[in-house]
Amino acid sequence: WKMDELEIAGRVEFDQPYNWKVLADNFMEAYHHFAIHPETFEPNYPAAISRAEETNAPWAALRMPHKDGALSETLFQPLDGIPDGARRGFSVFNVYPSMLLAVLADSVIWYRMEIDSVDRFKLTIYLLVHPQALDVPDAEALKTFLREGAYAVHMEDIAACDGVQRGLMSGSARAGRLSHLEGAIHEHQKWLMAELARP
Repeated sequence: WKMDELEIAGRVEFDQPYNWKVLADNFMEAYHHFAIHPETFEPNYPAAISRAEETNAPWAALRMPHKDGALSETLFQPLDGIPDGARRGFSVFNVYPSMLLAVLADSVIWYRMEIDSVDRFKLTIYLLVHPQALDVPDAEALKTFLREGAYAVHMEDIAACDGVQRGLMSGSARAGRLSHLEGAIHEHQKWLMAELARP
């Protein structure tokens, strides 16, 4: 993806009044697509076919294939050399503890969290595109569309994240089993537990 050559095509900023791990968990699973993103993600990237990789590494990966294995629609020109499989869906990554990336065939979306406290952080969503990918008609309008789309998707997630935070703070929250669709969250939790256990 030549990430060292990507340019910032836009950014969106939020002040978030919940724990940063709530967002990391939300980002790294797709089973909420059917309820939270029924029009933005679920029609083309169904939750049921998402799959987490077992990494046992300081990062987690979640693959979200396009339904029926079709090519994903792109706003910009896909980069040369992108594997065919990567053009038929997209992937999200958490480089621990909190670097969140969505990697598409034509762009990368970076969720940068500046953690202030246990229940507050600043989120900046950077929309990154390679200069070659911008060689399309109406590139500026497409940048605006991408920025507005990123804002809209995160606004859908905020309601879910706020609800999870309220539940965690209710005094009634109990740990439960993770779904098979939450494998990337499990990878993160294993890493966090190992870090907390270090002398």
